[in-house]
Amino acid sequence: ENGNEREILACLRIAADLNPHQVGVYPVGASFLFDHLHNQEAAAQFLREGLRNNPGDCDILFALGRIYYLGFHDVSRARNVWQFGIQKYDLWTPEAKEKNELIYEELAGNLADLEYVAGNHQKAVAWLESVKKVSPAPDEVQKQIEAIRRGTWQGLPGR
Repeated sequence: ENGNEREILACLRIAADLNPHQVGVYPVGASFLFDHLHNQEAAAQFLREGLRNNPGDCDILFALGRIYYLGFHDVSRARNVWQFGIQKYDLWTPEAKEKNELIYEELAGNLADLEYVAGNHQKAVAWLESVKKVSPAPDEVQKQIEAIRRGTWQGLPGR
């Protein structure tokens, strides 16, 4: 707001340069570039830089898949990135998985949304079934599954 975009971008750039392994700066910066400045290419580029510095990071992969899906409307690339994120998550220790279930919910939930929109309702249900196992609100996830089966699911909020 008020023309402060350059200052914010400069701060994000400095943060990434000072500590390229500070994972959180990349999704935040990409979100700013994509959501506020509507620059999907710069957002994707910033996230790819983050992946070069933090290979296989699930938070960065989630954000990059979001840019591919919502920004570029590249379903195939978004699917591949999110599935890669799931593969990386699956390699974690049980303790790490338990501490980071939200990223699994985000990855698998968005894969469910993507598959539903693509007409692959069984795959969407399968992804939500996996989300239900880690969700703090499994009953809500079950309602989404039932809506898919009825053909009335509206997808994830914000799509």
